[in-house]
Amino acid sequence: MEAVQKSLEQLAKRAPGLHSNSVSAKAAATQPSVHDSIDKLIAQVEAAKATIASSAASSSSPPNPAVLLAELKALVETAQKSILDRQKEFHAALSKSTKALDKKFPIPIDGVADPSLFSSTEAQNALERVIFNHLQRNGDWSTSYKFAAEAKLPLSPQTEALYVQLHNVAAAMSRGDLRPAISWAEQERAWLQTRKSGLEFALHRSQFIRIAAGAILPGSDEAIANRDPDGENVEMMSASIDQLNAGSTSANAASFHGDARTVTPDLALASLANTNVERALAYGREHFKPFRSTHLTEIQRLFTLLAYLPAFIPAPAYGPEGFDSVPVEHLIPTVPLVYRPLLDANLVHAPLLEPMFRLEFCARNKIAKDAPLSIGVEVGAGGALNKIIKVKAVMKERGNEWSQADELPIEIPLPQRLRFHSIFACPVSKEQGTEQNPPMMLACGHVLCLETLTKLAKGNGRFKCPYCPTESYLNQAIRVYF
Repeated sequence: MEAVQKSLEQLAKRAPGLHSNSVSAKAAATQPSVHDSIDKLIAQVEAAKATIASSAASSSSPPNPAVLLAELKALVETAQKSILDRQKEFHAALSKSTKALDKKFPIPIDGVADPSLFSSTEAQNALERVIFNHLQRNGDWSTSYKFAAEAKLPLSPQTEALYVQLHNVAAAMSRGDLRPAISWAEQERAWLQTRKSGLEFALHRSQFIRIAAGAILPGSDEAIANRDPDGENVEMMSASIDQLNAGSTSANAASFHGDARTVTPDLALASLANTNVERALAYGREHFKPFRSTHLTEIQRLFTLLAYLPAFIPAPAYGPEGFDSVPVEHLIPTVPLVYRPLLDANLVHAPLLEPMFRLEFCARNKIAKDAPLSIGVEVGAGGALNKIIKVKAVMKERGNEWSQADELPIEIPLPQRLRFHSIFACPVSKEQGTEQNPPMMLACGHVLCLETLTKLAKGNGRFKCPYCPTESYLNQAIRVYF
C-alpha cells in the first residue's frame, strides 16, 4: 500500500490550483499554480483597463490600442501555457496513480463478497454504527453528528462521554501532561490491581523522571512562580551541567556529607528544596509508597538515578513544558549505561504510556481497544483481499467451490495483535469448528470435531481414537470451548 499512498500524495501535490510544482521559491515563481496564473492574468487585465480609463480622464495621450492588445494577447498565451503545463503534470500523476491501484488490485473484487451482505436493514444499521463509532473514536465530532443525523442513528451521551474522555486524556499525554491519566488511574486503582496492571506506576515513574531531568510539570507551583524571562536560571543550569561534564563523577553537582548536601557554587544562592533532584526525591517519597511491594526494584533504580544527575534549578525558558524542556543529551553522559534507558522518552514517556492507557481504559469501559472499521481495513488492505481473490480464481478454474459460506478457503496469516480469539480446526477433517460442528474431547484427551466423531462411530456409538489405541464412546465426548 506504500506505493499507492505515494502516488496519491504526488497526485494531491499536482492537483491544478492547489500547489506549485516546486518547493523552491525561485522555481515556484517560474512555475506558478493554476490559481496563481489566473489571478495574475486578471490583475494584468484590470491594470490595462485602469490605464485606459485614467488616460481618458486626463489630458495625456491614450495608449496605442494595437500595442496594448498585443501585450494582453502575450499575457493570455503565457497564462494559457502555464495552465496547460500544470494540467499535463496532473494528468500524468493521475495516470500513475491509477496504474498503481490497478497493480495493487489487479482483479475486480466483485463476487468475492455476497452482494446482499448489507442489503438487510439489520446489516445496514450495523455497518452505519461501525462507521459512526469510528468517527467518534477519532474525535471527529462534527462529522459524526452529521452522519448520525443522515443515518438516523440514536446518540448515546454515555458512549460519547467515554470517547471524549479517552481523546482528551490521550491528547494531554501527548503534550506531556499526565495529570488526567494519573487521576483516572488513582480512581481505578483497585480494578487495575486485579488486572496486575502497571499503568499507575508507569505514569508516576514518568513524572518522577521528568522532574529529575529538570522539567517543570504543567499545573505545578513552579510552572506559575518560577518564570525566568532573563534566562538567569537557564545560564545557571547550563553552567552546572557543563561543570559536571568537565569533571569526574566525584565532582558532580552535589555530594553528600552526612544528612546535608553541598551544591556547586552556581547553586549556592538557590534553595536546596527547589533543585531537580530534591523535587524528584520528594515526588517519589509521596507517590511510590503504594508500589513498594510490587515495584521495589524499579523504585530503587529510580532513586539511584538521582545520585548521578546534576542538581540545578529547573528552567522553563529551555522550551515548552514537558520532558523536552531540558537538554537531556547533556544528562546522558553523567549516567551509567544501566540507567540510561530511564532517560529514553520512547521507553518511559508518551510512546509507552498512551497505548497502555488506551488498553486499560477500553478494558475498564468494555469497549474495543481499536476501532473495528480500522481493523477491517487493515486486515483487508494488508493482503487478505488479494489472497482471497487469487484463491477464488484458481478454484473457479478447477471447478471447485467453497465448502462453507462462512469459512475462508485458505488460512490468512494475521499479526498477533489482530488475533482476538482462538479457532479450532479438526486435525482429521481439517474443517473449522463451529456451533453446529463444535470441538469434542475424548476420554483419551484428544479433540476432534463432532462431525468427525459421528463418522468414526458409524451409528453404533463406539469407535477407536485415530491418534491412539483408546476406544471411546460418542456419548462420553465432552464439548470444548475456545
